[in-house]
Amino acid sequence: MTDPMTALVRRAARHSDDEIATLTGSAAEADLLARILAEPAPVHAPAVSAGTTHGRRPRRNARRLVRLVGVAAAAAVGVTVLVSVQGDRDRVVWATEALEMADQTPRLLIDANGWRVEDADQIEPGEGTMMLTDGEHHLHLRWDASADFDAMVANREENAASSDQAVVAGHEAVTLTWPDDERNTIWQQNDFVVEMLTWRSPMSDDEYADVLAAITQVDAGTWLSALPGDVIRAEDAVAVAEEMLGGAALPDGLAFTEPAGAISRHQLSYTVENEARCAWIEEWIRATDAGEEVAAATATTAIAGIPDWPVQSEIHGHDQAAFWTDLNRIVDDGILPGGRDLVVSGDTEVEGWRALFSCHQPALLG
Repeated sequence: MTDPMTALVRRAARHSDDEIATLTGSAAEADLLARILAEPAPVHAPAVSAGTTHGRRPRRNARRLVRLVGVAAAAAVGVTVLVSVQGDRDRVVWATEALEMADQTPRLLIDANGWRVEDADQIEPGEGTMMLTDGEHHLHLRWDASADFDAMVANREENAASSDQAVVAGHEAVTLTWPDDERNTIWQQNDFVVEMLTWRSPMSDDEYADVLAAITQVDAGTWLSALPGDVIRAEDAVAVAEEMLGGAALPDGLAFTEPAGAISRHQLSYTVENEARCAWIEEWIRATDAGEEVAAATATTAIAGIPDWPVQSEIHGHDQAAFWTDLNRIVDDGILPGGRDLVVSGDTEVEGWRALFSCHQPALLG
């Protein structure tokens, strides 16, 4: 095993291609089983057009600390700044948008000495994963609102050495033990199917029972504050944003402004990258439409340099060449992917290129 997904695949029942073709159940189960036999799909465009979904693989190190506050940045409806407002020196009061997004997760923590969130990966409305640790043990927690509880349990039980009943956060659960003494526990919590896996962390029966008893649903603010990541003060945000671009210029007349309050570094990185990238695409469109060859060439050069911005190293997938396929069509071919026709994005209509590149109303760039 090299990562929690490997462990998850190992614990899932094996099926032939024909069996997979006839399986029924949730999309999440079908996705998991298909990945047992298939190679991972390549990463495509810099953003996902409305209505498009992709299979997701929890990867502990590939996407460092993608916090809930970065969820909106990755969503097809565009980047939303989930600003937290500094209350006093000891706590952060989170903005309404952040709290609403947190409420689309189970909001689970382990309420025991030493336990903390080490990684938060691919947290999106309705699904996500987290890695929790006490310094000695690691637990991989995943949830999915589209998963089917009975189907998941049945799948895992095929390879488990034993299966026992448990209670987690007030919900009935099933704990499965594996021949290597690893365990995972599955339960239905409101709209979510939640699965917790031990990760290279065999525990005694008593130790594991104590962990299950300590799993607690907390309020949105407590959960957000438990996620890892640096918080940047509002007065420092502009300087940090400029540093993230490595001195790259912005289109004339545009500059970053201070957020309304404290902001996480990951949140800021997603926002800075998205808004600066979209600003240059928009400038290229403007200059091209106006026949301003010099301005269009300047924008093309700036767009060609986007993959080299320092901020890209902080964003999952942006270090892969395939991610920039659509952006390169602007640079190499002078073609605007997505086009100008209106498409539905979220609850509104926008030009196709805006949906493709997740370019919407900027929050920090003005």
